Amino acid sequence: MSDTLKEENKEVQSKPEISSDMLDLDIVEDNKLVKKLDHETLSLNGAAYKIVEEYREAIDFEMIEARYTDFLEKYDYIVGDISYDKLRLRGFYYSKNKKVPIDMRISSLKDYLTEYCSFGCAYFVLERLEPKKKQTSPSKRKSKPTQNKKNTQNKKQKNLRKFDQAKKREEKSKPENKKLNNVQNKKSFTKIGRKPQENIDKKTTSQTEENKVKTVKNQKGETKFKIRQRNKPE
Repeated sequence: MSDTLKEENKEVQSKPEISSDMLDLDIVEDNKLVKKLDHETLSLNGAAYKIVEEYREAIDFEMIEARYTDFLEKYDYIVGDISYDKLRLRGFYYSKNKKVPIDMRISSLKDYLTEYCSFGCAYFVLERLEPKKKQTSPSKRKSKPTQNKKNTQNKKQKNLRKFDQAKKREEKSKPENKKLNNVQNKKSFTKIGRKPQENIDKKTTSQTEENKVKTVKNQKGETKFKIRQRNKPE
């Protein structure tokens, strides 16, 4: 029995102790966004990507993790190019996707590298293996309007009705006002060099009153002469 106990104690002592540093490393690796699954696949934020192309050892986990955003999850491909020690990431869709512009399809990769990337820069191409997550928008429940909102709406409707009624009254009264204004605006006018008829009549009557004529007759009744007598001014 003693020999068996001694052998068990030796086995326990021979087992390596798991240090706290090893545990910390495991936890840190689990929290990383970018992980290498094998020599052909990567894991970005939990999604698997296939390394389609890598030129001049462009894949740097630290740089990818620093530049990666959730916005890239909607794309089928992720292309990264390095210039002046800075990584730039851009997303592309499948070539069969006709709903997107041509420059957003992976078939235009060569044009992108020649036009927008520096000559001979290091780059890589990753293809998403897992299907894209459908972004489910939260269901919006129609909130019932409160009593205060209803009261304010009713007040607005009443005010609008009053305004419309007042407008209709104004439109009805406009033609009558126009007629009155036209009558008032009609002025008695005379041509230049002519005097009003009423003034002429007054002057003629006044002249007849002023110039009184006396006729002198003979015995036979024949008129001998006429005497015009003017009225003396008062």
